[in-house]
Amino acid sequence: MATAIKMFRNEVIPHVPGCPFISIDQEVVKAVIRFCEETHILNKAFEAESFDYTTIDSSDNDSITVTLSDYFTGYIPLYVMRLQIDGGDVRAEKYEMLNDNSNLTSIQRGDTIFFSFPTSTTMKMFPFTDRSSNFDLFIDLAVKPASTITGVDDFLYEDWREGIAARAISELQRLPNKPWSDRVASRDNMMDYQDNMGRAKIRVNNRYAKGSQIIGGAYF
Repeated sequence: MATAIKMFRNEVIPHVPGCPFISIDQEVVKAVIRFCEETHILNKAFEAESFDYTTIDSSDNDSITVTLSDYFTGYIPLYVMRLQIDGGDVRAEKYEMLNDNSNLTSIQRGDTIFFSFPTSTTMKMFPFTDRSSNFDLFIDLAVKPASTITGVDDFLYEDWREGIAARAISELQRLPNKPWSDRVASRDNMMDYQDNMGRAKIRVNNRYAKGSQIIGGAYF
């Protein structure tokens, strides 16, 4: 189910009288995307089954590629929140491997699996070594909506509409020389957004016990 973007207007209009609906909707979309980027509150989980040694690219860090569009569309991946291989939790870290490296010891930590998103619809993970039989993956991704959305997941509206609307209001009130311009109120609304963002991060942290890390990319 999805809630239409226009439903946020009821939260925004009283604070920016006279603002065109199209401007309100555009700022709401940007606020939704930013909220998801900063909190990782929106997730898409799926099972990717029956990988085996034939799907491992030995010329590219023993990696496998998952086509995300096989499992969901309309969302852009941000981060791996949970990864399981054959039902067992595995630590995942984001790493941009810029070319093949035959020796991963400089970054490898135990059974850590590294991941990156070469495109908005593909996910690369490595290294997968010594895999002679089929293996299944469970992947829980933090995602953000595409900028073309006309609606949001219902829980974003039900649980976080005030915070999302606060950011949209703040951005609209920052515009110069508008009947609704108000820099002081804009700062107050941004503080309301940041408060909601903090509460959302706490909810996400409570949901995931292990979490993941982001480490830098490097040339080899």
